[in-house]
Amino acid sequence: MQAPVRLKGNRLVIWTVALIMLVALIIGPGCSREADLSFETAYQVVVLDNGQVYIGKLEQAGSAYPLLRDTFYVQRVENDKKEVKNVLIKRGGEWHNRSTRASTAGTSS
Repeated sequence: MQAPVRLKGNRLVIWTVALIMLVALIIGPGCSREADLSFETAYQVVVLDNGQVYIGKLEQAGSAYPLLRDTFYVQRVENDKKEVKNVLIKRGGEWHNRSTRASTAGTSS
């Protein structure tokens, strides 16, 4: 006659998997990107993953491809006296004349 097989290790695996599934069920619905976003101000600050900062009117904020119109950015300018100024520059006056900034929702914060 064989001794009964103990399932102590299998119980641990089953409980771990059950806990992971429970956490996924609780947290998962809150991770939806389809949120209705509304802002109290006309302009929003958008920080991209690469550190660039833009200021503008954000459209389609809850979509996969938000659009930033009437865009500005801050440029640091240093003069001869080593004084540093931050200057707000309207985007679109550059040689390539682009006034909007489109990006995927994953690249902005």
